[in-house]
Amino acid sequence: MIKLTSCILFSSNNCSKGSASGYSTEVRKEFVLKQLVDLLGPDASFPTSYFDKVWTDEYILSGSQIIHRPHQNNGHPSLQQSYMNGRLFFAATETAVEFSGYMEGAVIAAKRMSEKLI
Repeated sequence: MIKLTSCILFSSNNCSKGSASGYSTEVRKEFVLKQLVDLLGPDASFPTSYFDKVWTDEYILSGSQIIHRPHQNNGHPSLQQSYMNGRLFFAATETAVEFSGYMEGAVIAAKRMSEKLI
């Protein structure tokens, strides 16, 4: 087994329409460590340090920037339409009404598009 000496994880808020930012730091840490243990083995449950930063918190909100959370506009009705007289369609995970931003959303979008085109 490979011994993990360092690990840095970055995530761009990957929880659709709810967000991991709604959980406390302790709960997020618990989820992250569980996934690391599943992937890397029991030694991963004892990190030498753990840092957690939610970039949509006061750091961002205190400025004048307009921040959209990920998945906020996924499945928007304008993504369901055709354009250029029916010659341009959008079909990607971001266009799915359900599970947008995930593999399931990509499958739903592909199925929706195939039904339109066939």
